[in-house]
Amino acid sequence: MEDFLNESIGGLDRDVTVKDIKLKEVPMVDKISEKVEFTVEDDNGRMFTISDCWIEDYKGNKDIKGLWYSTGKNGISPMSALAQIMRYHEVEKLNDFIGMKLAVYPDKNNYLVLTTCDITEEDLKLTMVPDTAKPEKTKTDLFDK
Repeated sequence: MEDFLNESIGGLDRDVTVKDIKLKEVPMVDKISEKVEFTVEDDNGRMFTISDCWIEDYKGNKDIKGLWYSTGKNGISPMSALAQIMRYHEVEKLNDFIGMKLAVYPDKNNYLVLTTCDITEEDLKLTMVPDTAKPEKTKTDLFDK
């Protein structure tokens, strides 16, 4: 039996294994675009689909972008988030991700996303919902002087 009294708060990162990768059609205003959707499984056997990732731009700013499937005459667009995630994990084809163990992190809505950069606790704090345990006191002028 686990000693639950000695359990501490874990980190926000989680490891998952890629089980499948598919294209998902996304209706846009004037066309239908496609997003790459990773089906992953965590260590507890729960399955998730992920179609976004953390990206770091040339200035060092980190943001979450969609894994849009955009191609040119020579393959996947080299500046796309999809190409960046492939380079980060050193794979040549999307199929190379199948069976691979990847780290995922939550976005601001607590959905898991892949990453193309190293994520710190500070990066994650920027996306987290503010602590509601101590709500900020609002002055109403009714009784507050």
